[in-house]
Amino acid sequence: MRKNGTTNQDTKKRLPRGAAVAFGFFDGLHLGHQRLMDCLFEIARENCYTSMVYTFSNHPFSVLGKGHPAMLFTPEEKWHAMRAYGAEHVYMVPFTKELSRTAYGRFIMNLMRSIPIREVVIGFDYRMGKNAEGTPEKLRELGGELGFTVHVVEPVMYGGLPISSTRIRECVQAGNLKDARDMLGRPYSVSGKVAKGRRLGSGLGFPTANLAFAPEKALVPGGVYATQTVVDGRAYASVTNVGVCPTVNARTNVGIETHLLDFEGNIYDKTVEVLFLEKLRDEQAFESIEELGAQIGRDVKKAGKIFASTNGC
Repeated sequence: MRKNGTTNQDTKKRLPRGAAVAFGFFDGLHLGHQRLMDCLFEIARENCYTSMVYTFSNHPFSVLGKGHPAMLFTPEEKWHAMRAYGAEHVYMVPFTKELSRTAYGRFIMNLMRSIPIREVVIGFDYRMGKNAEGTPEKLRELGGELGFTVHVVEPVMYGGLPISSTRIRECVQAGNLKDARDMLGRPYSVSGKVAKGRRLGSGLGFPTANLAFAPEKALVPGGVYATQTVVDGRAYASVTNVGVCPTVNARTNVGIETHLLDFEGNIYDKTVEVLFLEKLRDEQAFESIEELGAQIGRDVKKAGKIFASTNGC
């Protein structure tokens, strides 16, 4: 369990007035999640409670035999995003078979042994416990018995439907970057450590960073994209290829290679974040390395204009 340095034994001592706790999976921390978090912070502030998020590191579907959906966030990305958004404590635990068999009442009572829960904040479609029996109505009844209040946050709508992580995953994988960005409140991104490649881009005059990304991440379709790459907290315009590099590499696994504009330095072994702004073209095989280099030059010019028009965001 990851909890900003606290332990179960000392949590109650650290939270003498109690905690307001948000429950959910929060993949992507989209605008609907942000509304829920804002509600959590307001309740915590008004009552002088500590704000806390309880979430899972893996998707429950992966344990319940319902597949392994691609993720908008890795566990690390989610934890850091929650903390950056303002959560004072983030409890992230693995979802297990044992948890899936635990009734919602027993789950809450077990949690209250270490966390003094006073307020619970959940989304309109949230369900807790074995067989998803812990509906908002059932949790309100339980709160009346155990001494906490339940707040249900209504969805944020987009295109006439509630914003959801599932919708955003579908947009990302279909290459619909605009709708994904509008529902997330920011461009979709992939983070990873820069690994050493074959330095083929350097030979063309366009050195690239090869991103070692988590296999569970949702990926955009193959192609060349105008992107923004964040290195050591600074954003650079960039051009990113997602695919197999058919002209020079022809590998079988999908990779992500990024060329940073106006950047000099060594970023090997650094963790960077690549934000996808707009697709420039499909990935294609060229007749020669020279043709490829000329096309990359055109891609770089176009990406620079897109980055400038979006003010780097």
